[in-house]
Amino acid sequence: MLVVGNSNIIGLNLMNRLIENGVLAIGVRGLEDIPGALRRAEGVEYVVNAIYGEGIAAAVPEDERAGEAVKVAQSIIKGLFPGSMHVLISSDLVYLPRGGEKSEEDATGPATPLGAKMLEAEATAGEGALIIRTGIPLGHCAPNLMDRWAAGATGWAPVTGRRRAFVLNRDLSTAVIRLLGRSGIYNVCDFNMAEEEFASAAGISRPPCRSDRSDYSLSCRKLTHETGLEPAGRDILGAWYGGVP
Repeated sequence: MLVVGNSNIIGLNLMNRLIENGVLAIGVRGLEDIPGALRRAEGVEYVVNAIYGEGIAAAVPEDERAGEAVKVAQSIIKGLFPGSMHVLISSDLVYLPRGGEKSEEDATGPATPLGAKMLEAEATAGEGALIIRTGIPLGHCAPNLMDRWAAGATGWAPVTGRRRAFVLNRDLSTAVIRLLGRSGIYNVCDFNMAEEEFASAAGISRPPCRSDRSDYSLSCRKLTHETGLEPAGRDILGAWYGGVP
């Protein structure tokens, strides 16, 4: 298996989990490294595009460049590895941001630059790909996004009223491994929460920067029905930060 984006919060954990499960995994950091991996990864069964996991980019819907990187990576993967099965880590932001949890059959209609680019990346992947739509990745690996936020090391600030999906990298990795061999779209998340609530639970002192009532909550019923995997729930924040509002 080839993992593109093996040094970010999603890819690093996935690489570790694959190795733990006895899977021969080859990793590359970014776009410029993909062609160089062609000889080492020739004939691989799966190629995972985990570029979406580049930390804070997943949290900022206005970051068009992050989505463009995912799209370009998917185009390169499709051209260099036509015989492999492709796995794309995509985003909750591709959905029409209506109220309530979105299932895989619900309408797409990106309202943000990042969401629009991620939907283009999905189209590039094609019908035979496994597309995993997830939210903001969290977890205990380098870089640890929650710790970086809490330390004020990024420019992120919550948006009042906007709800996002959140996922632990360990649970996303488990879902990827469990879904290998399938195609189609699957939502994967651990909980849905308003950004200002998350900021409070994670000890982020930055005040909300503006108001936006967009709702990108995800339903994982399809994942649970087909694999038995269930979302960990928002109580996981309490284990790290001493309580959830």
